[in-house]
Amino acid sequence: MEEDRDQSLYASLLGGLTYVQHTPTPFITTFMLIHLSAPALASVGGTDTANQVMLLGREYYHGLPQENLLVFLPITVHVGASLVKRGVKLVHQIFVGSRARGDLTTRELTTSNSSSLAASDVLVWTGYPLLLVLAPHIAIHRLIPSTPAPPISSLSPSELDYNFVHFGLKYWPIRSWAMYTVLVGSGITHALYGMPVVWRQTMLKLLKKLRAVRSESRLGVSWRISPISGLVGISVILLGVLRISREVPFISRLAETRMMSAYRMSALYR
Repeated sequence: MEEDRDQSLYASLLGGLTYVQHTPTPFITTFMLIHLSAPALASVGGTDTANQVMLLGREYYHGLPQENLLVFLPITVHVGASLVKRGVKLVHQIFVGSRARGDLTTRELTTSNSSSLAASDVLVWTGYPLLLVLAPHIAIHRLIPSTPAPPISSLSPSELDYNFVHFGLKYWPIRSWAMYTVLVGSGITHALYGMPVVWRQTMLKLLKKLRAVRSESRLGVSWRISPISGLVGISVILLGVLRISREVPFISRLAETRMMSAYRMSALYR
């Protein structure tokens, strides 16, 4: 009896963490689509096109409080809930043992299918590398350049464009390419495998509670996104990064000094 109660509490805790984990994902997905449109279109139009698209995209999320509410808060909530959920599962497996693990597996199989379990593995495999490169990416491209002290002196949005990306690719090609490849590859794969899971486990249930769809509806339960579409997207974006790296934009000596200082403040570029 006590074991059943503990198992019910554990299942409820996982359900709550899953809901918190999935709720901010529409905001993250929207930001990714806007943010990655610029390098994708650079594969066709080059750096100038990427800069123009980037400026349009910034209308959605740049500035306070939009950036905090639409970008940083959703990412923090999603990552935090994911890590807590992973920790809860690990502690449960350690203290309860293999039998409870089997019960959890049975429960998961009743709410999902074998392909979603495979998807959950992909989400873990891509989530950790994404987290490792996302933090330095945000620091290098957003936080450090806003440092008001000289010689950086707060790079303006017009200065912090894809010329800044080109600068990093020019002087630190290996580490920059490694970061962008992992960031784009793991990010797109994580999103493609995650969206159907979020829909089945959270969004569809929420719509049923709101009576937007019938309770017996299985709308989109078998929804999948082809991995080929992910490979195409990754290839197009990295092709855009390649074109940005090969162009020769005009960057003044003063701007180069400020950009160099911004990159050097990161441990990855020292």
